[in-house]
Amino acid sequence: MKNRILVVDDDQDTCDLMEASLSRQGFDVTTRTSALSALAEIATRTFDVVLTDLGMGEMDGLALIERIIGTTPDVPVIVVTGQSTMGAAISALQAGAYDFLTKPIDNKLLLLALGRATRHHSLVQEVKQLREAVASPSTSLVGESEAMKRVLDLVSRVSTSNASVLVVGETGTGKELIARAIHANSPRHAAPFVAINCAAIPQALVDKEGAHAHLTELVVVATMHERKAKMSDLADAFIALPGGFGTLEELFEVITWAQLGIHQKPLGLFDVEGYWDPLVRFIDHAIEEGFVPSDQRALFLVERDPLAMLDALASYDFPVLGRKWAAPEER
Repeated sequence: MKNRILVVDDDQDTCDLMEASLSRQGFDVTTRTSALSALAEIATRTFDVVLTDLGMGEMDGLALIERIIGTTPDVPVIVVTGQSTMGAAISALQAGAYDFLTKPIDNKLLLLALGRATRHHSLVQEVKQLREAVASPSTSLVGESEAMKRVLDLVSRVSTSNASVLVVGETGTGKELIARAIHANSPRHAAPFVAINCAAIPQALVDKEGAHAHLTELVVVATMHERKAKMSDLADAFIALPGGFGTLEELFEVITWAQLGIHQKPLGLFDVEGYWDPLVRFIDHAIEEGFVPSDQRALFLVERDPLAMLDALASYDFPVLGRKWAAPEER
C-alpha cells in the first residue's frame, strides 16, 4: 500500500510540483491550498505524513500543526517553508513538527525526511495495535481456546513486571507477536523494541535440514562442538526445553562443562507437563548409587512455570562443589 501524503501550501504551483515529484516516488499525494481545507481533509481521510508551509492566510502553519497534533497526534508533520531562520524552526518544532525543511526543496532531503516520518508513523501504529491486542485479547487476537486464553492472561500479568520473559514455541506460532505485545503494555513501551534472531548451526545440519531463512544473524560453524561453544559464549544462562537425543547430549555437556569449571552459568530444565521428571529421577538415582556427587544436583534447576524459571535463573548462585578429582600431588 502506498504511503498517503497530504501537502498543504497556499501556492498552487508548489502543490502541483510536489504532487508530481512525490507521485513519481510511489506516494499517494493529496494537496490543499489552505489550512482549513487541510483540516477538513484530515477529518475524513487518514494520512501517514503531512507536509505544510508556515506562511499561509487565515490560519498559518503553526496553528495547523497544533490542530493536527491535537486531533491526530500519531501523524508526523513536516514543515517545508521559505522561512529559513532559526526562530522559525524552533517555533515549528515546539508546536510539534516532526521535521523542518527549507525552500528551495532538496528532493534528497525531502525523501529522507519522508522515509523517517513514514517509518515512525508505521511503528506508532504497530505499537497501538499491540496495546489494543493486550487490552482486548479476545477480540484483537485470533484464538478462543482455553490454551490461548491462558497465554493471553499470562501476557497481561507479565507485562507490568520487570522480570525477563521467555517465550517458547514452534517457528511461526507468534512468539515475536507475543513479545511485542508484552513490550507495548510494559513500563518500557516508549523505548524501542529490538527483535534479534540469531542462531548457530553446524554445516552438516545445514546440509541435512536446511538453515532458517529469516534470521537476523546465522552463524554456520564446522562442527557440533563449535556450535555448542558458540552458544555457550553468547548465553548468560541455559534453558533446556523438551527434546530428544540432541537436546540430552547438549544438556549433559553443559553440566559437564560446569563440573570442569568452564562456566558458572545457571541451567534450567523447563519441565513442560512433567517431561523432565523421569530424567530428574534418574539423576537422583545416580546420586543415591554414588555415581554423581550429591552437591552437583545443584548444577541445574527444574521449574514448570516460566516466570518461576526466570526468577530462579536470575537469583542463581553457582554452588560450591566438593572435590571430584585428586589433586596433582595425590596422583
